Amino acid sequence: MIFVSISVWAECQYQTYHIKFMIETTDGKMSNGYTKASPCYFSLDSISNLSIEYFKKNVAVLEAYYNEDSLTYFQDRIEYEYLFSEYSEEKSTEYYLLNKKTIPVKDIKTIKVDNVIDQSGWMSIENTLQLKDTIWMKEEPIKRVDFEPASSEGYGVGFLYGYRIFVHVNSKKTDAVIRELDLKWKELVTEKTLEEVNNNTSEINEEIRKIVKKFKGEKVIVISEFSD
Repeated sequence: MIFVSISVWAECQYQTYHIKFMIETTDGKMSNGYTKASPCYFSLDSISNLSIEYFKKNVAVLEAYYNEDSLTYFQDRIEYEYLFSEYSEEKSTEYYLLNKKTIPVKDIKTIKVDNVIDQSGWMSIENTLQLKDTIWMKEEPIKRVDFEPASSEGYGVGFLYGYRIFVHVNSKKTDAVIRELDLKWKELVTEKTLEEVNNNTSEINEEIRKIVKKFKGEKVIVISEFSD
């Protein structure tokens, strides 16, 4: 029984529910909202009889999980469709939540879930986006650069994130950031053994993320992939 419970828990950590819902406030106003939740906490069986308290406590959205008096959610969601592998025609979709809003629980009359998308929790959009970015995102990328989470030689970035970078409009800044990432990746693969990398996972992840953040403002989509 314990083994089964641990297995189920481990499996649910690699899934994400993307949830679209409707909030009705006590003054009769209606508004759409978006959030995401782990199936470790949020049961699909509960949707037909959803209470505000259950929704607030079990949907893991930033500080909402810890706040007793309010619900935090997102007003908008961006969808990005891309080829999972450059060697196949299989397409994947990632979702990006933006425009965070907090509403007092006392002002909520009802919450109704419109739909739930069950998706892998391994992948996510890493860089910062705005609604206006949906214009250029609809165009095909002109370049793709992949940084794999581990090398076939048994060295390199194990237990780290890999990155798929889709360049929609090129610039000198974009090229410079990709070169910086490439240099860092080569350093990890050639100079550090897998054991050394794994002993410093948090520090190295943060170091790489600092480079990825430099894409801010560029017409680029960065998809991160967790590796275990």
